[in-house]
Amino acid sequence: MEALLVLQGVSVPSGSAVLTMLDPERYGVIDIRAWQLLHRSKVVEGAQSGTGLSVANWEAFLDAIRALATTLRATPRDVERALFYVHREYQDGRLYRDGKKSRAAFGGGT
Repeated sequence: MEALLVLQGVSVPSGSAVLTMLDPERYGVIDIRAWQLLHRSKVVEGAQSGTGLSVANWEAFLDAIRALATTLRATPRDVERALFYVHREYQDGRLYRDGKKSRAAFGGGT
């Protein structure tokens, strides 16, 4: 991740997407939806809105989805994708508001 972040325009979420494409057996894409769901479930801490995610957030995310993947006999990518779809199904309000990401998009309105 650190090597990817030195490239112009690469953030933690886009870096995680690159790593997931290279090795979906080890990685999943960290995004606002998956992060918010894990945060609401108290599996990860910090960055409640799912924006401005750091390398430390990404590492906590990886730990969480890898543990779930082991329990479910799935890949981290499968877990991350399931989190994305669950969040999308139960989200209240809009994920983005006036071009900005909503702070309470999951389960709390806009």
